[in-house]
This record gives sequence, structure tokens and C-alpha cells, in this order.
Amino acid sequence: MAQGSDVVLQSNTFTVPPRCASCGMPQQTTRTTKLSKKQGRTTTTRSFQIPYCNPCADRAKGTQAKGALFALATLGIVLVFSALNLVAPGIPAALLIGLPIVLSLGFAIAAMTALAPKVPPLPAMATGDAVRLVKFNGSQSTLHCVHPQWAEELARANGTQPIPNSRMHVFGSASLWTAILTGPLAACCLWFVAHPEVHVDNAGAEAVQVWLDGKPSIVVQPNPNGVDPPAIRVGRGKHTYGRSKLGASASEATVDADTTMNDAHLYNPSKTACYWLVADSYGNASVMGMQRGPQPIQEFYTFDKVDTWFGDNPQSIEVDSHSSGGTRVALQRAKMCMELAEHGCSDTDRDAFVSCERAARDEDGLDKCAKAVTCGNAKPSVAQSKGTTPASHSSAHTTPAPHPAPHSPPAPAKK
Repeated sequence: MAQGSDVVLQSNTFTVPPRCASCGMPQQTTRTTKLSKKQGRTTTTRSFQIPYCNPCADRAKGTQAKGALFALATLGIVLVFSALNLVAPGIPAALLIGLPIVLSLGFAIAAMTALAPKVPPLPAMATGDAVRLVKFNGSQSTLHCVHPQWAEELARANGTQPIPNSRMHVFGSASLWTAILTGPLAACCLWFVAHPEVHVDNAGAEAVQVWLDGKPSIVVQPNPNGVDPPAIRVGRGKHTYGRSKLGASASEATVDADTTMNDAHLYNPSKTACYWLVADSYGNASVMGMQRGPQPIQEFYTFDKVDTWFGDNPQSIEVDSHSSGGTRVALQRAKMCMELAEHGCSDTDRDAFVSCERAARDEDGLDKCAKAVTCGNAKPSVAQSKGTTPASHSSAHTTPAPHPAPHSPPAPAKK
């Protein structure tokens, strides 16, 4: 708490005692005290030139610089230790998030206590600024003065009375607020960035125990309807993903994969599902060069982006005034490929079918792939492969024609 007095000036014209506001010695220089206030879109700043002697002015300037330096140091502690999320994402989340918060708060408390400037010898009354503009309204301004005699002289010279008052002004408060506001925000944001989501799709008939780096993670129930699958957060870098039946003491099969930031990831245990990417453009945007179409059958996928998991892209999107359009990517199950497994086709047959689809350049090529299916008890059929290359949406705010499913299942063979 800063002990002192408030002096309320009633006019924009005022008289200031020509003595140092901190120690009362003859004036040698001035320092500015100012305050800004925002009303609507207008910001008003009011400032006063306060007299100081050179030693008190230098001390106030040094205290101000020291406070700013400590605030920057606090921010540096927050950023450096939050960056551990990127460097060592395998550290437990509680430590990665808690360490920047605890260390920055600890430093801020030290800055406010042990590292704070010492009280100056008398007759100086302030370690920092001896006069602060604390509020203003219209032509009225309130100055808080640390030196009682200087405050009395200021009040007398301007036809008013000093009002004894204590105001909170603690050195290092900028460091404390920096720790409070940026510590949790930076730590949590970088944790989420460094730990991307990995979706797990179980298209089998039984629940699957998922293993991560040799340790049990989550149990994923069967997903017969192909709804948005569950996801786990995994630290960036190389990991070993495994699967087993419930109750197993270790994973029965594993796959090594690199989990990268800013990408979409999918774990497909036992390769039970097949997938198709649908890329749509809106307005003047283009899907040229984007991942789309049938995807190879594998246990782990990394996509550039997925906006919609196991659903359809929206018929329209909202864009800002500076954009002429946009794109959306939906990941869907490839029904025909999945039906091949149900009809007794082997993984090799399904791989050959998907390779044929990926090589096709038009709908006729996709039809040939479907007609060539002879494995298991699936009969050759013509896939309803409309929309394999979705038409661009004409406007970001209009409703285009819906996209038929590009991967219909084959009909079962007649007996």
C-alpha cells in the first residue's frame, strides 16, 4: 500500500510546487505521469509533468525499468518452460503444464519481495514515482502524492485540500499479472499443440484394448455405424501403437508411427476399415493438390487435414470479407472396400481393389475396378461412383447439390 494523499484538481490549468515531489529539494527535472481511458472507440490520455531532483528522477526511472525487466523475465520463464511441451512431450502433463506456472509465479513473488528496490534514505519518500495520476473525468484529475508536505503545497496552490489516502501500488505487480495471465495460457496451449489427437476407429465386432508405447491406453468399443471415433492425445514424435483383446497383458500387434503436429491422425487396429477422403471447395477455392479419394489400407494414417470425421462436408461455409472461398475435407469409411472383407475377401484382395481405385482417373475406371471383384462370395458389381471428384461449390453462401457416396458396397453373390 502506498501511503500518501489524494489531491483533486478541478481545472486543466493548475500550479505545481517547484520542488522535488519525492524529497522536497529544488526542482532539477520532470517526469511524466499519465493515464489513458477508453470510451467506446475513443481513447483519451491525460498527462502531467511532475518536478523532481535528478537523484530522485533517476531512482524512479531505474525502478520503472527494473519492473519492466522483471515482467519480461517472467514472460521468458513462462515461454521457455512451456516450450518443454515441444522438446519433451513425453513428460507427464501435470509437470509440463504446472512447471511454467509455478516457476513464473515464484519468480514474480521474489520480484515483489526479495528483489524489490530498497526504501530510499530520507528525505526521499518514494522508490519509484512519487506522484501518480490515478483517475480523471472531464476537467477533474486526481493525483496521488507520496510526500505529504508536497501534496499539501499542491492542494493549497490550486485552492483545494489534500485527502489522506492509501492506494495499492506494489513493485513487481506487472510480473505477477504476467505469470497469472500468460502462465496457464501458454502452458496449456503449447501442451495441446504438442499433443495432437489420434482418432481410433474400431470397425471390428469386439472391443479393442489400445496400447501406446507398451502401456494400456483406452478401450475402444466396436463402431458398426461409422460415427465419429474416440481420440487420445499423444505427444509429438515416434510412438508404438498396439492392440489386443480385453484382458490381455500385452499388445498382440503393433505399428510404429510418427505423430506430427498440425496433422490429422487415425489408428485403424487390425486394418478393419477402409477410408475415403472427400475434398470440397467453396467459392473460388480449389482442391487441387489436396489429399482425396480412396486411401491405402493401413493401420495408421496421417492426413494433412480432416475437418469432418465420418460425416459429410457442410453444404456451405462462412468466410470473412477478405476470403473468396475455402475448402473442407471429410474422412469417410469406404463402404465397398469394407464389404469386401465381410464377403470373405482377403487383405491382399482388398489392397488390390483399393490400388485399382487409386489408379482410376474417372468413373469408368472405378466401374472397372468394381466389375473386377471376384474374391470371396462377392460378385462383380458396378459401384455407384458418382462424386468421386466433388464439384466445386459455386458460392460460399449457397447450397450446392449433395454429393452421393463415392463408395457403395457390392451386392452379395446370388446362390
